[in-house]
Amino acid sequence: VPKVFEDARVDFDEITGEAETALHRAAAALIPEGASQLVLAPAPLPGTRYALLTPGAGPVAEEGRPQPVQEVAEGVLVELPEGPPLSTRALMPAERAGTASDGATALAPEDGGAVLENRYIRVTLGVHGMLTSVFDKRAGREVLKKGMFGNKLELFEDRPISWDAWDIDIFFEDRGEVVTAVNSLRVVETGPLRACVEITRAFRRSVLRQRIVITRSSARIDFETDVDWHETHLLLKAAFPVAVRAARAAFDIQWGQIDRPTHRNTSWDAAQFEVPAQKWADLSEGDYGVALLNDCKYGYDVRSDVLRLSLIKSATMPDNTADQGRHRFTYALLPHQGNSRIDVRREAYALNMPPRIFSGPGARQVTERPILSCAAPQVVIETIKPAEDGNGVIARLYEAHNTRGSVRLDLHPAIHRVTRCGVLETETTPLVLEANTVDLSLGNCEIVSLRLEFSPNAPG
Repeated sequence: VPKVFEDARVDFDEITGEAETALHRAAAALIPEGASQLVLAPAPLPGTRYALLTPGAGPVAEEGRPQPVQEVAEGVLVELPEGPPLSTRALMPAERAGTASDGATALAPEDGGAVLENRYIRVTLGVHGMLTSVFDKRAGREVLKKGMFGNKLELFEDRPISWDAWDIDIFFEDRGEVVTAVNSLRVVETGPLRACVEITRAFRRSVLRQRIVITRSSARIDFETDVDWHETHLLLKAAFPVAVRAARAAFDIQWGQIDRPTHRNTSWDAAQFEVPAQKWADLSEGDYGVALLNDCKYGYDVRSDVLRLSLIKSATMPDNTADQGRHRFTYALLPHQGNSRIDVRREAYALNMPPRIFSGPGARQVTERPILSCAAPQVVIETIKPAEDGNGVIARLYEAHNTRGSVRLDLHPAIHRVTRCGVLETETTPLVLEANTVDLSLGNCEIVSLRLEFSPNAPG
């Protein structure tokens, strides 16, 4: 409904402005003396991160160690080693940049296409711009199904019987085509930290540009996408046929995950052909799998061994201008080994919650440690917020691996009392706080809210 969006855009602009003002004010208060930048790490799980400094930025160090950098078109890319999540990190000026062995490279063979490679994977693109191979060096296996192409952009005629803007009917696959046009394919970045191939496709009345990106520290393949869209009643999907066999796929939802069948053996199975999900969908065998991540697209379908993500749905009712114009989004393919719960969630959070960089004169003597952290990989600290009554802060976490048992939480020294509360933050059960730690018993997929109260003498 167009009028609703007009109002919503005004409201969101106002909310975003207030939030950004508060965020910059808080960052300015947290920058340590002598630091050139402050990094805010909002993702709740640890991992190597990449942050973008302003063009011309000099070398930087963290805790006395120079960090590797790479000059890119948008500025200076810096690699940040794994550190505590939900924390601040200070970057100091350095005399020299750190070194990065085993970088990310990209090259364009004479016969066309491109090859992206790091120490984990080798990605081959054909002249048509689709992936012809994704070889996982760690497992010594091909990720894509033999003879099939990855990142296949599929267009389907989308005319649901009812609710044009809301429904996708099961017969949507009856009429479709593949976007094969390639106007340009070129290598735009290569090592030491990041490699990138850029592809431009013009089809019908629309233009799609993609940057296919890998970094040196991950097997994740990002597809940074910019679309100028002028189609109606067409559904655009990205498809990845993978060499993985499983009867069920897992999908991310808030505070957990859901499983859905990859077959249509029954009418119930067939009815679940499109699955709403948040940050990822994963298809895994016992010790290996492939996940499809995204930063703002929430419709998946997984049939047999094909992972697909819905990208654009261009309805004409109730708004005949719906989805017209500019779209920017990123999705990613992640081959992974072992426990999918750890790698997939970590990379999904990294994609959705990248580090933020702030500059300014520093005044504090030290950077702050996290208010709350947990080394147990099954614990995800999803939310930290002020308590509704103003008494301390509320931390909300959940058990993500469908396991049970006791975990240990590490707390900031300024916290002197921890209580377990409900979602309304009323009823409370005190927990034993000893040496800045709390032992917490978690059930399978349990969601827990904690009230953290600060010492009256705590700074700030």
